[in-house]
Amino acid sequence: MRTWLPGLALTLAACGFHPSGERPGDGDASVDGGIDDAAEGDAGDSDAGDAAMPDAGADAGDAATPDAATDDAATDAATADAATDAATDAEVDAGPIVMRTLVDDSTADFGAGPPALVDGRIDAPGVFAPRAYYVGGLCTGGSNSRLFDDGTTATWAAIPAAIKVGLARATQLAVASGGLPTGVGITDAADWTYWFEGEVYLTAGGHAIGLSADDHGFIEMAPPGSTVFTKVVGVNAADGLQSAAYNAVNNGWHGIRYAVAQRTGAASIALEIDAARVPRRLTRCRVDGRPGLTMIAFDEAELLDVAGATLDGTTQVVNMDWASNRPTDLGLTGNDTYAVRWSGQLRIDVAGAFTFRLDTDDGQRLWIDGVKVLDAFDDSPHVLTTGSITLTAGWHDVVVEHSENIGDAHATLRVQSGPELTGAAIPPARLRPSEARRDRFESSTSAPSSPTPIDGSVVFNVNVPAGATVTGVDVGYRISHPSLASVSTSLVHAGITSNLRGAGSFSTLDRFHPAAFDGALVSGAWTLNFSSFSPQAGQVLEAWLTVHYADLTGSGPIAPTARLESSVRDLLAPTGGNGAVVSIDQLRLAARDVTGDVVSVWLRTCDAPGVCAGEPWAGPYASGASPGVVPRRYVQYAIDLSSDTDHEPALDRLELDYQTQ
Repeated sequence: MRTWLPGLALTLAACGFHPSGERPGDGDASVDGGIDDAAEGDAGDSDAGDAAMPDAGADAGDAATPDAATDDAATDAATADAATDAATDAEVDAGPIVMRTLVDDSTADFGAGPPALVDGRIDAPGVFAPRAYYVGGLCTGGSNSRLFDDGTTATWAAIPAAIKVGLARATQLAVASGGLPTGVGITDAADWTYWFEGEVYLTAGGHAIGLSADDHGFIEMAPPGSTVFTKVVGVNAADGLQSAAYNAVNNGWHGIRYAVAQRTGAASIALEIDAARVPRRLTRCRVDGRPGLTMIAFDEAELLDVAGATLDGTTQVVNMDWASNRPTDLGLTGNDTYAVRWSGQLRIDVAGAFTFRLDTDDGQRLWIDGVKVLDAFDDSPHVLTTGSITLTAGWHDVVVEHSENIGDAHATLRVQSGPELTGAAIPPARLRPSEARRDRFESSTSAPSSPTPIDGSVVFNVNVPAGATVTGVDVGYRISHPSLASVSTSLVHAGITSNLRGAGSFSTLDRFHPAAFDGALVSGAWTLNFSSFSPQAGQVLEAWLTVHYADLTGSGPIAPTARLESSVRDLLAPTGGNGAVVSIDQLRLAARDVTGDVVSVWLRTCDAPGVCAGEPWAGPYASGASPGVVPRRYVQYAIDLSSDTDHEPALDRLELDYQTQ
């Protein structure tokens, strides 16, 4: 919702500097700093008239007297009357008091200068807002050529802008000989480069940064808020894991980028910090300015066994028809029995009541702002429409899940009814990728090189933010045993046990949805136990666990704070630089999604653009405030936004009333 914050006066026209007109009943010639011309005894005196006529009220013969020389500039300057006349002229030339307004309400306005931004962005349709992130992964890119041949000498200068941006839910990559990384468009199995970029959270102090790569790799890092990266480690295949010291001056998100160049055979790269793999929750990738949704593919129809991920910014986001095939570049191994999940946020510009239509072959689920509004996750085609959903202006969570059984496959999402976006596919520019707050997932696969014997266990360790609670569990496995009816299974976590299947006949691949764990904390070890009542031997070949959870711990996609420091503005620009600023009167703000005191403004003024940076900030000010700043020609403002990381405060409009003379 777009909201004028308290103290709003009249809304003014167009952006930029706006003269709001003189006071009612006054004209340029009738107001002179509050002194009426007729009362000065020099009625009508002005620069233009002063050279052409004698002073008003002078004797008619004045023109023939020495005083007539008052109108001659050289003589006038030498007389006492000249001094009086010059003073009177200065008062008149100061001009009337004019009320004006500085208005910033567009992308060009907020971006003028340009401004200095800290964790903030200027976005369509003309707002200042905090940055948005995919929390739980790094952005990736790729090239169908080997871009460097020695990790110890290579730098990021060798890496071009990604043609297709992918997503890595882990900080490592392992590709078998002849295999390909997924999600970034690589098609040449023998010669390619793959890279990661984003941020990693580090606590203050010294850290050991480790990297291994086959064939060549390197890593660069930057302090929080900095774009200056330093190479930390470079390696080649023969080097194994190499570590270097890195000092984090403060707690915070540090820039990170690293790459692997493939020459032949298998390929891999692995990042370690302090001799451990980096948890997903400590990685993020900036996604504002990247249109589309996160797209994740699973090699099982029940959202088990993640095959690959990407950032889907095509014109066909959730508007796909694969016919009897499958999504490409996502690592899927078959044209049937897979699942696809899109997640991110949809920007609504016109608030109102909406309905959504989802057409899938086969199953489907749809979440809007964490509420499951469609649920038919089975093996049959569906065309379903939601009930009415009221959406405010701003960004809203969207998750679409599609399962494919056999035959054709397609998934199409539409706005069925509403004040905007109805009928056609949702434009990618209205979408941005992110993790859903109320239905996130962590998926783990166990495919041991030596299969686990029946009467054994498979352990999955799930690392998620503290406080995350279970909303669903999917379990699957493949086993080899001559007497399947004699095998039983159980899932154990945090003291809770759910018997998935007792004695009975079932296929070698089965899936379960135990509800016993709903509401439990996710973190920790999950143990899948197998036991057999038959003396015959068997093996567990592969097992999968996907835990869905609600994350309410403040790790949403929105930066918790954001700051914009505007460029220095000339308040006399509408006058051509003439006159003076005599007062700065009132500040007004219009913002979206305001939850509490989330928007504050600071001001400073100066007499020359180059000295504003040395002036102290005054504030903070809220909407409606009368700023206590000295009226001077130049002004600069700073906007601070704070967020719970779930809601996004966005400033639509800033107005600053002032007067010139």
